[in-house]
Amino acid sequence: ELFENNLRLELAIEGAQGALWDWDIRNSIMHYSISWKKQLGCLENEISNSLNEWTSRIHPDDLQKTLTILDNHLTGKTNLYEAELRLQHKSGMYLHFLDRGKIIEWDENGKPARMMGVAFHISALKESQEKYKTILDASGAAIWEWDIQKDKVIVNDKLARMYGFANAAEMPESFTFLEPLTHPDDREKMEHEVAEHMKGNTEGFDLDYRYWNTTENKHEWFNIKGAVTERTPEGFPLKAVGSCYNIQQRKETEDKLRESEKRLNHALEASGNGVWETNLETGVTIYSIQWKRMLGYDEQEISNSPSEFSNRIHPEDRAFCRESFTRYISGETDSYECQQRLLAKDGTYIWTIDRAIIIERDSNGKPLRVVGTNINVTALKLAEQKLKQSEERWRKT
Repeated sequence: ELFENNLRLELAIEGAQGALWDWDIRNSIMHYSISWKKQLGCLENEISNSLNEWTSRIHPDDLQKTLTILDNHLTGKTNLYEAELRLQHKSGMYLHFLDRGKIIEWDENGKPARMMGVAFHISALKESQEKYKTILDASGAAIWEWDIQKDKVIVNDKLARMYGFANAAEMPESFTFLEPLTHPDDREKMEHEVAEHMKGNTEGFDLDYRYWNTTENKHEWFNIKGAVTERTPEGFPLKAVGSCYNIQQRKETEDKLRESEKRLNHALEASGNGVWETNLETGVTIYSIQWKRMLGYDEQEISNSPSEFSNRIHPEDRAFCRESFTRYISGETDSYECQQRLLAKDGTYIWTIDRAIIIERDSNGKPLRVVGTNINVTALKLAEQKLKQSEERWRKT
């Protein structure tokens, strides 16, 4: 039974495009699952049990950040290791992953002895986000130009209105007006990152900060991007240009996502997924506690009927998902994945990615049992929709 439970766990994670890893810290041995190796295009014997197999594949721009996040968890500064990073595929290209893990054993001196985790392949999702982010950034919705030597700023009307002014003519010509209206907790970081760029230590600055909205009498989140475009022969900055965006709605979406996320319980619990398992002969479907909670239900409020799932699928998604699942079970396709909206207890719909994998067949190859996962991607969908709406508004102007 224990073996079967472990197998079910690994198959569920694999069905969600995840891959397990198990780090024996004491003996410096890293165990990578077959799925982990397969996602990078490698055969089982092509990757050893060395930690270097992982670190050597991390994109150079992500390496230090990832190792810092890992070290923070190993030294007890964080309860969970969680990082977005790019890993190099055997072909040479880089794939995006969401990597999560947690220490599960300590030695007699209280030092970490073993850590487990799961890496989820999220390249498709990242590509979708980057597409609309690029469109929005290219729109030049709110722009500024800074003559650093004169401390004079030229802005367009849209940026001026974002800061509460009627037009560009009414906005102060110096950025110094921002300091007293910037949240005290954000000032030091903002000053530091801008100063580092002015010294030439970074390629630009990209900052989220809170600005006091004098009309609404509250702080709102803004993002400012900028880069020096002209320097003296000695390297002193002369001019810089950039853009600014009100990202209050995005921050609120991120907050909701953080509130809804579930933390790691060895491996699967860390994924924040709901898990289900269906016996195709009896029709009995078992739903994990997390699957029920994802929809706002207590454990006893949902039975083991497959209709508990199918009846909650949005009418517009039902036929496509049913057909996709049927084709997978019948062997017409090699995998099953369906984006669908599920009806929550409060009457709203949440967006999920439903993935499944057959885990048992009879002697004739007929599928008997299937296990699946529902990944809650509501916040990402909402953010994507907002970006699309922003793009449409920009195109109309």
